[in-house]
Amino acid sequence: MHHISEIQRSTLALTSQSDSQSLARVLIELLTHSGWVSHAVLLEVHRHTEGGLTAPPPVLRLFDVELGIAHREVSDPRGVLECLDGGAPCAVRASGTTPARIAIPIAGQLMPRRVLVLEGLSADPMVRMQALHLAELFGNQLALIEARERDQLTGLLNRQAFNQCYLQLASAAAGELGDQLWLALLDIDHFKQVNDTYGHLLGDEVLLRFARIMERSFRFNDRLF
Repeated sequence: MHHISEIQRSTLALTSQSDSQSLARVLIELLTHSGWVSHAVLLEVHRHTEGGLTAPPPVLRLFDVELGIAHREVSDPRGVLECLDGGAPCAVRASGTTPARIAIPIAGQLMPRRVLVLEGLSADPMVRMQALHLAELFGNQLALIEARERDQLTGLLNRQAFNQCYLQLASAAAGELGDQLWLALLDIDHFKQVNDTYGHLLGDEVLLRFARIMERSFRFNDRLF
């Protein structure tokens, strides 16, 4: 009964979230406070493969539960890339003082990719099943939320996400980043002429390339809408 009540409580907590930041925060809190693991983190993985046959190394960032943004470097990526490449959970054995861990890929179509990393996971089969259940439920809820939050062409956050979370993120970040925050508006010159002269398909390509340039040019913790 204990496991069933935990599943019900966790499911309700995750499915009641309305944005991706709150959803990620609740996932980490559920795992951390459950006692099933010694440590739980959610990583965001960005890979940029444009511009050559050899892809640069992926950019890994750690989701910050307090700020609700991913901005810290990942110091220990063991198992992360393996689970992404294989599309399945990857177990990494303990080594010296480094604890064992399991990396679980989170299903999703849009960037960034997510990986849930659990250290000290209980050997209880029911607990392991519950952890996988939470990861799958998180991925399903994330897909539903991002269908609303992200622009389907560029993958950047859309206007609805801006209206919902900009003030929240700015208020949370102000405590760590200082009193001054900046909002920049970028405009593509003569974009209507591109659509009128070359058609909307080429206009979409311009938007896609512009979005990729923005992702490469701005800091990781900048929010791009």
